[in-house]
Amino acid sequence: MFDMQEELFSKIEYAVDFIYPSDLYDEDNNPDMYEDEHWDELANYLHADDVAWGASKVVFWFSHIKDYVIKVPLMGYYEDDVEDHIKFRNAKFDSNSKYADWDYCGAEAEIYNLIAEKYPELAKFFAATYFIGINRHNVPIYAAKRVTKKYDWDIENESKISSTSYTKARKIVETFGRCGGLDENIISLFYEQYDETEVDAFLDFIMTYHIDDLHSGNIGVNEDGKIVIMDYSGFDS
Repeated sequence: MFDMQEELFSKIEYAVDFIYPSDLYDEDNNPDMYEDEHWDELANYLHADDVAWGASKVVFWFSHIKDYVIKVPLMGYYEDDVEDHIKFRNAKFDSNSKYADWDYCGAEAEIYNLIAEKYPELAKFFAATYFIGINRHNVPIYAAKRVTKKYDWDIENESKISSTSYTKARKIVETFGRCGGLDENIISLFYEQYDETEVDAFLDFIMTYHIDDLHSGNIGVNEDGKIVIMDYSGFDS
């Protein structure tokens, strides 16, 4: 059990209770629903310090919550070549999941719970995600461990990747393809920063459980200066 669950939820309850399902899925099929302006306005309304959003979830930063960000799953999305919004589906990591079929944050929390219970040695590779509560409008709310910044190859590679790490990463990609979407640059950086045996186990975990959508935008840098996966729910487009 996440021991800070109640404390965290109490800190943001005043804000997250003002998140409505209509903020996450527009039944009127409004194509401007997911424009930046919408999320900026919602963040201001919630008194959040910052906001970021992707295909399946929106993330809020609150200054009074030092170590965590708040994640809220989106219920659907809009594509330029589709007239209507599409309700998410197949988000469940496990067919017996307690989380809704559209809830990608739930899938991420479930993956981290699996890691914590069965593969604790791999927890260091992931920014922890926890379910912390449901607001009064039945919107699920999650907390995720903060990263210090997003991954940037040009910056993170300043120290130079050894030829040994890059050659091993390149061989893995040539043999298995991109592991969940991780390219040879990111994989080589994992080998550079972590124990080789642990990285092998980490990549095996990703492939075994079919975790995907691990592009560079879902990689962050932790407080120790090491890269971690900060969004690992996968995505079924």
